[in-house]
Amino acid sequence: MLASRSCRPLTNRGQAGHNVTMEYAGYIEQYSDQIRYMHMPMLAQLPTGTLMAAWQASPLVIDDLQEHDRLAVEGLDLQHIRLSHSKDKEGYAWTPSKRVPIPQEAALWSPVLHVDTDGRTWLFYSESVGCRKSYICNQCTPRIRHPCHPRPLQETEVCHSDPALWTPGGHIKVITSENPLAAEPKWSPPRLLLSANSGGGIPKVICNRIVVLSTGEWLLPYWREQTTGAVVDGTCKKHEKGEIEVEVMIDGQPAKELKQLPPGSDCYASQQSPCNTGAREYSGVLRSPDGGQTWKARGQVMLPNTNLIEGTLAELRNGTVLMVFRTQIGCLYKSLSHDKGMTWSRARPMNVPNPNSKVHLMRLEPSGHLLLAFNNHRGANTYRGLKNCRGCRSKLHLAMSIDDGESWRHIVSLDDELSSSAIRIHYPCMLQLGRDQRLMITYSRFYLGRKMGLTSPDQGVVVMRLNLKRVLDNLRAVFAPPSAS
Repeated sequence: MLASRSCRPLTNRGQAGHNVTMEYAGYIEQYSDQIRYMHMPMLAQLPTGTLMAAWQASPLVIDDLQEHDRLAVEGLDLQHIRLSHSKDKEGYAWTPSKRVPIPQEAALWSPVLHVDTDGRTWLFYSESVGCRKSYICNQCTPRIRHPCHPRPLQETEVCHSDPALWTPGGHIKVITSENPLAAEPKWSPPRLLLSANSGGGIPKVICNRIVVLSTGEWLLPYWREQTTGAVVDGTCKKHEKGEIEVEVMIDGQPAKELKQLPPGSDCYASQQSPCNTGAREYSGVLRSPDGGQTWKARGQVMLPNTNLIEGTLAELRNGTVLMVFRTQIGCLYKSLSHDKGMTWSRARPMNVPNPNSKVHLMRLEPSGHLLLAFNNHRGANTYRGLKNCRGCRSKLHLAMSIDDGESWRHIVSLDDELSSSAIRIHYPCMLQLGRDQRLMITYSRFYLGRKMGLTSPDQGVVVMRLNLKRVLDNLRAVFAPPSAS
């Protein structure tokens, strides 16, 4: 199924944008000499009204950057999760972030925060396992640390980047805390929810928040992603008898299992490894009917001409669940579940553009209107003004739907910078403050290019607070039933 030709940028016709009040805009945290990569921020609010933000972060790769060195590198061994909280209930000031004390053997990805009705904080994340990024050794591909030089190696031989980088995702895990903001918070041991070794062996990834349905079920969107050309990590734990220890689920509980290796292998053979299993890529949800105690993967939403990843959820007025996906073909796609997340419809295109970047969907209360945070363009070379902005993700905008996602109207532009240094204004996450008309939104902001990436202080985790009162008041006035005469 091809993307709709009508999938063009949404425009503001001169009314809605003037009805959104920007109450505050600033940074939760900016880049420092120590931390040079911050991405995938997530917001949550405690019962006390205090706001929390979590994101994945990494230090500067090297100090003596050379011509081919890359900035904002993801997948390092030291990639971890950081947590900050507001010093007030308005989100004006935030504490310096702290590293969440999660035991890890590889990169940690995409924190998802959830606060349950008992006030307990849940932190979901994925941890890489087994698979590293690679490239063909005799191709002169820029590496992180050194300029590359072609070498006379076999075409099929692959090499790690320098330093070696983990592929996104792996095991999906969760930790919980009753006191996440304490000076020394106590977190539960990590619990494995979905193993990278299950379902044919393929990394599992998350990035958007849980939705709790009106009937009580928890739905966490996830997807299965097989990175092209990934190779097995050479540091896997091999036992003397030629076996490797892997994490599995037995009767719903995490356990260790020994897997026999091929004769003479230091690790999995690349053709039979968890990096190249041929397992299908698709999106679905992890579904819990009992408040997070047990989980099962549901749904297999896929298309032949694009991946469908980074799903985001909202329950519609009639109880149907809508999931919206990032794609590679210029438009968002959507799928519906009519049975509380158990099964999902075939994905269909939306008339909303997408430059292969994450979006966030949410339902506003008490109106039931849908709100979408998204990059309002198709791609860096397909939209006016972006031709000289290679790799850009810009034009971060909000749109609203009053008909359960059938149509969308642009309501406000948040950040529209264009730059030859490949600006990345992306990965939004929204939070409604109670049932108020105020909205918090956070996103990551950085430059991939050296010119601005090395020098600009305008990089980090951004937070904004908006007031939607006038937009919602206008909608109520337009669609209010006529008064009796």
